[in-house]
Amino acid sequence: MSTANQTFASSHLRLVDSNYLSELRQASAAAHKPVVTRKPASSQKAGNFAVRRALVLGVAILIAMIGYLSVSNSSAQANSLAVGGNVVHSNEFKYITVAPGESLWSIAQKYAPKQDTRDFITALVGLNNLSDSLVQTGQRLALPNSN
Repeated sequence: MSTANQTFASSHLRLVDSNYLSELRQASAAAHKPVVTRKPASSQKAGNFAVRRALVLGVAILIAMIGYLSVSNSSAQANSLAVGGNVVHSNEFKYITVAPGESLWSIAQKYAPKQDTRDFITALVGLNNLSDSLVQTGQRLALPNSN
């Protein structure tokens, strides 16, 4: 480089203000810096609240469905009773009221004459949840189907 060019270059550098250089550096750094935008705090809270509300609503619906299924299943089980290993539905038997002097044996002979009396009594005790074979006058009993 010639002396004239060096003088021009050095004089040119001297003409630049130092404040101007710092502004250029800051502008250059800002241009290369990624811009991060944030939602306002109130908007973030509203979004979080909506998510929590949807989650709570979903859990409540799930609990309601489980409760409904368990209640409907238990009512279906209540409508059917196990008698001697067979399931008897409540609309498949009739009720009688024990008359004076009747026993399980006489009831079995009266309502199931073609069936083994002992089997009918076993089914009758199981169906009515009797603790023993004694019945009282006026007691209401469900009769299993006599096939």
